[in-house]
Amino acid sequence: MKAEEIKVVYGYPGAAICPFYDALLDADKDIKHVLVRHEANGGHAASGYARISGKARGLYSDFRSRCGGT
Repeated sequence: MKAEEIKVVYGYPGAAICPFYDALLDADKDIKHVLVRHEANGGHAASGYARISGKARGLYSDFRSRCGGT
C-alpha cells in the first residue's frame, strides 16, 4: 500500500483478516483506517474517494463468514 501511496483504507474487520489488521497497526501512521458497517459501504466510500481525489484507495473486509465461504 505504501508503494501505491494509499493513505486511506476502508474496512470491515473479521477473524480471517486479523493478520492484515495486525500489520496495519504495526505500520507507520501513514495509513488511516475507516471502519464501515457493511462491505458494500466500504466499496462505495473507496470508489467515491478515488473518483474525487484521483488517487487509489483500499478496501478490505472479511466477507467469508457471512457468505459461507471457506
